[in-house]
Amino acid sequence: MGGTAIAPFAGIGAGFNIGLNLDGWNSSVYIQDQGNIGIGTGAYVGAGLTGSISQADAPTTGFDYQKYGEADIAYLAGLGASLTGSPCGGVDFAGMKGLPAGKFELPAIGAGAFFGYAGTATAVSPSLGSVADLVNSVIVSALGAADRVVFPQISH
Repeated sequence: MGGTAIAPFAGIGAGFNIGLNLDGWNSSVYIQDQGNIGIGTGAYVGAGLTGSISQADAPTTGFDYQKYGEADIAYLAGLGASLTGSPCGGVDFAGMKGLPAGKFELPAIGAGAFFGYAGTATAVSPSLGSVADLVNSVIVSALGAADRVVFPQISH
């Protein structure tokens, strides 16, 4: 879910993501907040739900900022694209298409682009393997403790 506003000389955007990193036993869930600001051209405003699929390194918990560029065009339904610098020196590209949300759909209108910086805060859950190891450890500990329990003798 996010929104962007672009005006002559300025562009701002914000977004909130819930993601799923699929990588076998290293799979995890993450949440991410991102704010973007830069110098822009054109006139655009849009907000709503978006969906994306990407192939990238697994997310890590922490804060980051990178160079950022975004271009959007819309007349009631938005299309957009963004370029974000990656910490390893590469560039990540994303295409965006607003998802219909019924009566809650927020329209987008205009055309614009801006270039500046993106700040991102990410929180990642423990991996599926870490959770499985924890559950296994708790079970083994509980069963091991059961061996040391002294039950009273019942006499006839």
